[in-house]
Amino acid sequence: MPADLKQPARYVANWNEWELIVADKHGACRGCGCTACRVNYHHLVPRSLRGDDVAANIVPLCGSGTTGCHGAIETHSPGWEAIAHAVRDSLSPLEEQYILAKKGQYWLDRYYPASSVLCESCRKPLKAKRERTGEELPPRKKKDWTLSVPDDVEDGAEVLETLTIALAERLGFDDETSRLRRYHAVIVALVFATQNIEELAMERGNDE
Repeated sequence: MPADLKQPARYVANWNEWELIVADKHGACRGCGCTACRVNYHHLVPRSLRGDDVAANIVPLCGSGTTGCHGAIETHSPGWEAIAHAVRDSLSPLEEQYILAKKGQYWLDRYYPASSVLCESCRKPLKAKRERTGEELPPRKKKDWTLSVPDDVEDGAEVLETLTIALAERLGFDDETSRLRRYHAVIVALVFATQNIEELAMERGNDE
């Protein structure tokens, strides 16, 4: 990443915004599925890594920062891999897209492994049994993520405004009246594109 491209400060929700997030994300623990447990609201991308207070970055986990699924995933205590794997499986498309836009695929695979067990030496997800035995895996379907502009929009500034609002909504910054929220969404997308510019260029070349 270029040295002059600074990461933005994380978006901090006010009290009313946080109450709306809690109401939207309240439910069973994403780690163990417990419906009777008291849950806390876990930042998928931690606050220490500039994870924003937006719905796409929040999931319910039982316990606290020292107990239950929340504590295990926060401290990486024994068994955290299985909890992180369960969280990974529960991610909505917007939640997964938020993590990818904010931190990238490698970070997602490292902190929310697709396998419930990590290698003891490198701490990367262990490959599935069928991969180890040479069984051919089906190709992974590439997810499309498109933003559209109504056909009747002609003015350039209006097109940009429409796309910015749509991007903010897809990343969880869904308050159309807040320019600050839209600014954060655009920065997240730009940082993601900058970090993955070589991969994006290769994809464009293959498409052509």
